[in-house]
Formats: sequence, structure tokens, C-alpha cells
Amino acid sequence: MKKNITKLLVVTIFIISPVYLFARASLIKEDWLGQWNMNHDGFNGKLIISDSRLNCTNTVWCSMNIHYINNEGRTISGTIEKIDDHWQHMVFYLNFPGNRQKFDAYLFSWDNQTIAGTTYWGGRTFGFYATKKQNLNTPNLTPANANKKDSVISKKILKGDTVEIKYSGGTTKWSTSSGFTIKYPNGNIQRAVFVQVPTYVPPTAISDQNIMKWMNNLQSTLLDMIKEEVLNDQSSITNIVENERNRNLNVYEIINNRFYLLNKLR
Repeated sequence: MKKNITKLLVVTIFIISPVYLFARASLIKEDWLGQWNMNHDGFNGKLIISDSRLNCTNTVWCSMNIHYINNEGRTISGTIEKIDDHWQHMVFYLNFPGNRQKFDAYLFSWDNQTIAGTTYWGGRTFGFYATKKQNLNTPNLTPANANKKDSVISKKILKGDTVEIKYSGGTTKWSTSSGFTIKYPNGNIQRAVFVQVPTYVPPTAISDQNIMKWMNNLQSTLLDMIKEEVLNDQSSITNIVENERNRNLNVYEIINNRFYLLNKLR
């Protein structure tokens, strides 16, 4: 069942990916570099992509290294086979015991902090996705950076899809699609406003009932994942569903909204 659910993510990539009104500037090598929190068919781990800066000329990615750390802390070596489509598509292999597993990864055009794609095992195709951990060499604006001993004590979704996260040190962070506000224990307040990207044009209506069933199942799966993050806080779930109903969101927008909330909670 878990594998079937994960495959829904793959379907969504190709079916409901937004068609943007304007094209983003070309991606670059550095967009791939860093630590990625990866989930492939329900298996969680860390994908590390780095640049050795070797002076090589056989391919544009020849200096890049890749490896994986599973949830038991074991390191799995890997190799990059190719990168194409203006740095948006990468094919790489991870050398799991008894199985050199292939991954087709696509970097999101407007959100270069997210990867999604397909992987192959036992003659079958499964889905995977990964979100990028903030670069340790860049400033971190999250409350945890202000007090490294802080730990999350509660996560909630308020009306209007505002994500509220409270930390043990007394810091509270509120995130919306337009920015975030952080209130520190000393009363200081930090605010940031995000630059909005162009809106997208949803795909045409899908008549295939099997695909619609997959998409409906994906909606439910995403809501279940959000429930885990908010520790089954019923008021948060009610606020999500009511906000989607009040905004009259279609199936594509509901899925996008739940992906957005899930990323904000993690």
C-alpha cells in the first residue's frame, strides 16, 4: 500500500505540475549542491551532493559527488550518470547492497529547494522526493538558529493557513505564503516578506477516472502526513479543510496547498 501511495507522487509530478506564465532563469550546478532530506518509497534518508572542484573536463558535472545516508546512519556510495535539460534533470545511481538503484531526479523550476522523480527496483517504478536542508554557509533565519537548544513543542495550522510553530525557549514563528513573523522571548519581532512568483495556469480537466482516483488518494495521503506533523490537532485539520472550501480550491490547488503546508511544518 505504501508503495502504491508513493507512486501517486510521481503521477502528480507529470499531471499537475503548474505551467508557469514566465520561465525561470536557467538553473545552475550550485542548485543541486547540499544536503537533501529524501523519501524514496517510504524510506527516509539524506542525499548529499557536493562539488570536489576537481579540474576535469570530460563532463560539466564530472567534479560533482553524490552519496546517501540511510536512517540507520549507514553511508551508501553513488554516482551521477548525467545532468541535462539545462541542469534540471539528473540521473544518478545509489549502490544499495545487492541493488544498484537508478534515480531520475527533476529540480523544480521555481522552487530549487525541492526535487522529485522516479526510482526503479525489481522491474517496477516508484516515486521519490527530497527537500533541501538550508546551506550551513548561509544565514539561517529560523528561530532554532537564535537558540540552538530550542526544540519544537507544538505545531498548528491557524485560520487562513498560517503555520504556527512554538519552540521550547519561548520563540514563536508564524509562516504564511507571503512571509513569516518571528517573536523572540525578549519581545523582539523579526519579519520577512516573500517575493511572489507568477501564478500558474492549471492543466486542463482530467477525464481519466483512474487518474482522478489517484489524485483524490494523494489529497488524503497529504492530509494524513500533515496530521502526523501537528500531532493530530483537530483544530488544525479543520482549519485546513475549511480554508480550502472557502477558497473553492480545485483538486490541483488542494494538492499544492497541502504540499506547501507540509513543507512549512518540516
